[in-house]
Amino acid sequence: MPRKLTIVSDFVCPYCYWLEALLDRLEEPPEVTHVPFQLTEPPEPRVDVWNDPVRRARYAETLGPACQAQGVEMHLPPRVIPRPYTDLAFQGWCFAEERGRGEPFYRAVFRAYFVEERDIGDPAVLTELAEGCGLPGEDFRTALETGAYAETVRRESCLSREALGIRMVPTILAGDKRLEGFVPDLDALRAWLDEVRREA
Repeated sequence: MPRKLTIVSDFVCPYCYWLEALLDRLEEPPEVTHVPFQLTEPPEPRVDVWNDPVRRARYAETLGPACQAQGVEMHLPPRVIPRPYTDLAFQGWCFAEERGRGEPFYRAVFRAYFVEERDIGDPAVLTELAEGCGLPGEDFRTALETGAYAETVRRESCLSREALGIRMVPTILAGDKRLEGFVPDLDALRAWLDEVRREA
């Protein structure tokens, strides 16, 4: 199994949250580097996923049975209308990364949206999550208000689209190998990781 993976994802993508749950279930989870990919970037209009019957049907067919089989709690979709932008959440993650709390914050944002159905585009919600991860709330909020990490997120988002050629999330990268889109179960993930290891 490869020791290091790059995962390109967005906090409002249910297939990305599902992938994180699968990675947690591996016997020896690899080291992961996250790269942001915003499904909807300002000023594009935000999407109402809750009232979208096509998405609801797709989630029920793919993720519903998978989550039930693995015991993964997830609202499909969350009742947050419209779906929030994630630029502030990624800025908050950059703040957390610099202070050694990137991973717990990353997980907290996913859980807040898909389990607790909270608006992760709201600075107050993000600040509460940051404080729950042991980060200084006042400094965190100031960083969001001043856009201290806005350029970092913009640069990373450009990297995912232009340099890495990402067109969908989640995308897993291991060297020149990539796995795109919905990973149905642990067996499929293990098989891909084993293939990467053999070819390496």
